[in-house]
Amino acid sequence: MAGLLLAELHRLAPDGFPDALPPGVNRLRNFLTTGGASHRTLRAAALILTALGHERWGTLSNWCERLVHDERRVVSHGAPGLACLVLGPADDGVQFLIGDDLGAAPWYWDIGWLLGELTELRHVLGTPATDPTWARLESTLLAGYGRDQLAVRRTAVLRIVLHLHDYAAYADWDEAEIGRYQALLTELIDRVREEE
Repeated sequence: MAGLLLAELHRLAPDGFPDALPPGVNRLRNFLTTGGASHRTLRAAALILTALGHERWGTLSNWCERLVHDERRVVSHGAPGLACLVLGPADDGVQFLIGDDLGAAPWYWDIGWLLGELTELRHVLGTPATDPTWARLESTLLAGYGRDQLAVRRTAVLRIVLHLHDYAAYADWDEAEIGRYQALLTELIDRVREEE
């Protein structure tokens, strides 16, 4: 259902909607170029750079710049997390809460955001990537949206990096978390680069 709702949002005419990139894109870009706005995000950037190496960090920066400069933009939810899905009574179906992250972005920002969230949730639960239930969840999301491209998987990786930034910026974060994400990010970056 989430994929269908995002596809419906992306078909709206952009008149009257914000034409700026969603705030998450700007936070991510700032994090990848300068390390972010606080000593904690600078520390997180340094730890991730050390964990992934300069080449993979450069890949993330390149993917982010491609997204920023892609002018094929749609009305974007901006941060369509699983917590934004609201189940109504059976006859009302599902709705997405929309807030301050609304903006204009390439279509794959929103769908990649959700795919990244599913990937991260699977990782945190310790479920292998080959688990058929998670594979079905991911394929259902993409089928509901009606499109799948490599750009979605690139954006899913960027979403996970943005979550690490936000964790460092806004929570009482644990630096060891970077180490727990190292293998996941390395695997995802390398897999997408092989497909490019």
